[in-house]
Amino acid sequence: MLFFAEQSAGHFARGSYVNRDNQSEEITTITGGVQKNPLFEYEKHQTGLEGNYRLNKANKLGAGYELSATDRNREDADQTIDNLFFAEYKNSTLDWMSTKLRLEYLNRSSDVDYDPKTLVGDGLIHSYFTPFDNASKDRYKGKLAFEFNPLDSLGVGLTYALVFDDYNATQFGLQDDKRHEFYADANVQLPAKIRLNTYGGYEFTQSEYDARRFNPGGAALTTRVDANNYNWSQEITYDFFVVGGRLNIPVMGKLELVLNADHQLVDGNIDFARSAAAGAALETVTDADDYYKTMAGIKGIYQATDQLSFTLGYGYEKSNLTDWKYEKFAYRSGTVYLSGAGLDSDYEVHQVYAITTYRF
Repeated sequence: MLFFAEQSAGHFARGSYVNRDNQSEEITTITGGVQKNPLFEYEKHQTGLEGNYRLNKANKLGAGYELSATDRNREDADQTIDNLFFAEYKNSTLDWMSTKLRLEYLNRSSDVDYDPKTLVGDGLIHSYFTPFDNASKDRYKGKLAFEFNPLDSLGVGLTYALVFDDYNATQFGLQDDKRHEFYADANVQLPAKIRLNTYGGYEFTQSEYDARRFNPGGAALTTRVDANNYNWSQEITYDFFVVGGRLNIPVMGKLELVLNADHQLVDGNIDFARSAAAGAALETVTDADDYYKTMAGIKGIYQATDQLSFTLGYGYEKSNLTDWKYEKFAYRSGTVYLSGAGLDSDYEVHQVYAITTYRF
């Protein structure tokens, strides 16, 4: 990777280049004809400009532009070009409070490069569908942040962000995505040089997704509607909660104890809609990617010298997933055998570690 940056009087220029050359072994199968798995490779170019201008002691403006171009060996996303524009305003009129407003606009254009054989027969469905991770889209984002320092020993931060993604270039797949983000954090200096950092957050996401169900031979007939061939849509919502913190306790002159904890919770729901000709209305899914994750840890850091430190720690993590796709899961359905991949997603981890750090 090549990286460069230049700074002059509040103006910045940067760039990078990444070339991923996949040297993994290619797998060849002969069942149903000779087939090989394509090795995923890509090249990515990034460059950007950013400038800041101070209106006065308490007010500052900033703006910038970033360009990212990625070439992949993927039929459904051969090349994507991202153009990101942003502007921000910061105010610090009050000694104990500062405010920052940031606005962003992202335009992504994505090109496909399908082999003609891919678009034959039912493969024509690819002409109407683009995976959301690299699909063309417009993104609009606004973020407002407040920082409060009412006391020398107390700092509080509040942020709100609104994000809207519009995938209007694809007929099937993700159509739009709207997200609200609320976060708060606090930093407290306690007696005996003990430091407490806490945070909490909530996100609400609402997505619209369109798809098609068709029998073999019906991929090209995207407007045909009967019991076996029809378009359907779903509205997906997620509520995400997180709370956590870290406590730094000086034990001796060179020894510090660090305790941390984090808990995350997601509640997902899916509402379906389809033509009456397709059959009865579908029920709402109330356990779509529902999960919780709990993490906790403790570690001691001994600073032997200015350059050398030793860390001994313990970490714990537990996660539980409840998802409708795995309810009453069967490994065999008629003549079809499934692997069960993703079935056992719950886990519990205990980790003990030791780290030696030397800074040159």
